[in-house]
Amino acid sequence: MRLDTDDPRQVEDFLTLGERVAAHDRDGMPECRHQTRHLITRAVPGEHREMYRVVEDGETVGALMITIPERENSHLAQFGLLVAPGHRRRGIGTALLETALTRAREHGCTTMLTNATGPLPERSVWADTASEFAAVHGFTAAQRMIGQQLDLADSEAAAGRWWPEAARASAGYDLVGYVDEVPEELAEGVATLVTRVNLDVPTGEVDRKVVEFDVARLRESEVAERERGVRRVGVAARHRETGEVAGYSTLLITRGNPWLASVNMTLVAPPHRGHRLGLAMKIRVQRDVVRHFPAVTTIDTGNADVNDHMREVNRRLGFRPIGAVTVYQRRL
Repeated sequence: MRLDTDDPRQVEDFLTLGERVAAHDRDGMPECRHQTRHLITRAVPGEHREMYRVVEDGETVGALMITIPERENSHLAQFGLLVAPGHRRRGIGTALLETALTRAREHGCTTMLTNATGPLPERSVWADTASEFAAVHGFTAAQRMIGQQLDLADSEAAAGRWWPEAARASAGYDLVGYVDEVPEELAEGVATLVTRVNLDVPTGEVDRKVVEFDVARLRESEVAERERGVRRVGVAARHRETGEVAGYSTLLITRGNPWLASVNMTLVAPPHRGHRLGLAMKIRVQRDVVRHFPAVTTIDTGNADVNDHMREVNRRLGFRPIGAVTVYQRRL
């Protein structure tokens, strides 16, 4: 049945199921209740969203969220599907998936995407939640990400060890830190780099088109983050000689999980690579998050399994792998 987002009880049951599934399937990567509630109950600019639930004996045991972009990539229907532990392999997931497929077709979508967690050979913290289910229903793995975590209590030793090298190599650049809003003088350059992400960051076989960003859209995204209770700590690298924004790195902190910061993006423009800017920005942003948000004790991130360079940077800084996230795709 369709979730009534005006019914507080239904919304709370939906959120509780999400927390139960997160605790069972991906220890170390919890849900942010506040942010999820916002996504459920409020419209997001540029997105169409629908939620459904399955109820048995008064308990919400299955949930579905479908998101369809209304600007670029409107051919994509992205969905998240949850089934309570103890209620799996009883057809609940299949029924919810059929709802997602039907609604995607009705909206004219041609591709379905979803993410699911899984274990790593060297560290099996996360459960394999979807590989068999995805294969049975015609989905294929389009991309694999490696989830990693950093304990900030141990981070400064590694940061201090690598900082001198990063500082020497990036001597021709200024690192400009900010909280929440990109400074006006950097906004255009950062917006250009956000667009660049779609070209440079490995996306595997995912059927996604480039999202064009400008300053207006950057500001719109900042407002949306604040409304969801998300705080941002960022660092931009500015080339001294030209004033060009050469790279940026950002962390996000949610109101519901104030102890956890998530890497949003770290990117260096191609002409400026080879100066250890990625390493320098990541060290600086880690130090800034400790200074501005002392409650944060952990940073998490994810990188494509083929992105050996950034995974090596993270390894140097003390990140440890905790699980895999696979993007599953199906053409309609």
